[in-house]
Amino acid sequence: MSNRQERLKSIEREARVKRAIVITVISLVVLVVVGVVGAVLVTAVGKELEKSAQTQVGNNGSEQSVATEAGNEEQLPSREVGNDPYFVAFGSRAAKHQMDLYVDFLCPYCGYFESVNLEDIRALIDNEEVYLRFFPVNFQDPNAAGTKYSTRAANAFLTAYRADPEAAWRFIELLNENQPAEGEASTMLSDEQLAQLGLEAGLSQDVVDSFSALSEEGWINAGNEQFLRDYGSTPTVVVDGVNLMVGKTGSTLIDTLKQGTGLPTLKEYVEGLS
Repeated sequence: MSNRQERLKSIEREARVKRAIVITVISLVVLVVVGVVGAVLVTAVGKELEKSAQTQVGNNGSEQSVATEAGNEEQLPSREVGNDPYFVAFGSRAAKHQMDLYVDFLCPYCGYFESVNLEDIRALIDNEEVYLRFFPVNFQDPNAAGTKYSTRAANAFLTAYRADPEAAWRFIELLNENQPAEGEASTMLSDEQLAQLGLEAGLSQDVVDSFSALSEEGWINAGNEQFLRDYGSTPTVVVDGVNLMVGKTGSTLIDTLKQGTGLPTLKEYVEGLS
């Protein structure tokens, strides 16, 4: 083989090696670019989904927090306040059923009902079985020994809800645990005692200090007037438009206190609709 032919073959070998190196480098660069772009897209989409899941705006213009996929413990808060009808909401509007619950915090029957059913209602909310509209009313003020306890407790609850729906739910539980006796002035909780319960529920000092201003009294009064026109007794529980309690619309359809009456409990009734 001549020297010329050997040089040509050597040049061809070097060219093939260089082409292989170039192809390898280009492939690596493409893989790196694709990886970076993919990571950026995943991060951006993830942030957008997280933002969308955390806050939406309700149809009535009120801010509504929505559960993330982190767990059911984040399902409860809604931060939705209705102004005709007058309610605050817990849970997702996408739930299977709507439950309306009318409560006066001085009403002993409300206290009995909630002590038995509140945990079940919370489970129904967390499992997206129920979207709860909670209506705090004050028609029991005449039985509050001149203290306006029904109004003050409902006002404190609504103030709590606007600040922190999760803490407001705990506040309901504490109000029930510390419910005064109708007509007995010595048992009515003072503003200071309501504030202390608010702190125990997890509210800030600034929020509980504002309870005594009664800034929500007008909203409470308007909601109470509407309630008296529509129902007139508490507790009232309406599921998908059907009133389950004694009142203007008929007889009890559920075993409100789980007393073995043969009727379904509230939770059983709702789950039976699904």
